[in-house]
Amino acid sequence: MIYIMVTNFQHHWDNIQYGKTFYRQKMMKNPMDKNKLFDNTKTYFIKKVKNSSEIEGVWIGKVSQFSEGQYNDEPSITFKVAIEQSISLDELPQKYRKYKEGWYIDESFEIDQGIKETKYDPQFISLLFSTTSWSEFEEYTYFLLKALGLHETIKFPANQQRGKADGFFKFNTIAVLYDCTLETHFDETKATQLDNYCAQLIKGNFQQNIRRIEFGNCTKRVWIITRGGVQRQIQKINEISIKEVPIEKIIDLYRQRFIEDMDAQELERRLLDL
Repeated sequence: MIYIMVTNFQHHWDNIQYGKTFYRQKMMKNPMDKNKLFDNTKTYFIKKVKNSSEIEGVWIGKVSQFSEGQYNDEPSITFKVAIEQSISLDELPQKYRKYKEGWYIDESFEIDQGIKETKYDPQFISLLFSTTSWSEFEEYTYFLLKALGLHETIKFPANQQRGKADGFFKFNTIAVLYDCTLETHFDETKATQLDNYCAQLIKGNFQQNIRRIEFGNCTKRVWIITRGGVQRQIQKINEISIKEVPIEKIIDLYRQRFIEDMDAQELERRLLDL
């Protein structure tokens, strides 16, 4: 899925004041509507010359932080714009070049249209970029961790997940409890959960059915796995670092294993660097 936003407004899209702008809801072109607003959705931003079909510039990036409001007594949607890069007209799919001013959605968008895939990618990697389902995002993240070579990985059952993490893995001397989210403002909503995650790691073991994994002497981490987020340390509780880890960074590491001479020690080092 991708948005295509077309306008002839001044200063769009790469020089918007305060990084926020709006569309009147009537500018949403079917099937786009306010029920299809998802934070961090990939977006083509197209600037057209006023009173012309000529395209002045094209950018790719993401939109987030949607809020409903009014503009001249008309319903509108305000949102934040995050530009990633300017692209050439040749890089814009042909079918989008004829779009008039408005807000469009392409729900059939594939990863090879503007988001580069590689020959090493299984199908679920493209789905990690496009899905709007939190449960699918969790499942495909688990697939990715297994494909990366993290064989001691546990995916916690969905019916046990409310307020709990999504999974856990141990690799050599690193132990990570991870939680997947498509939310952009999770620092406050997950504050209590982060304390709980650290308490679970302090126990030093996990058991699922008859399987038990011990990690008392490991370096412990909590990962909040996001899409389109920023790699950062959120906080540190005792010796446990809590980090935001964008799924893109894990995908990059997965791909690097195919093109570099990376042994288990090097993989462990790079996992610690995430």
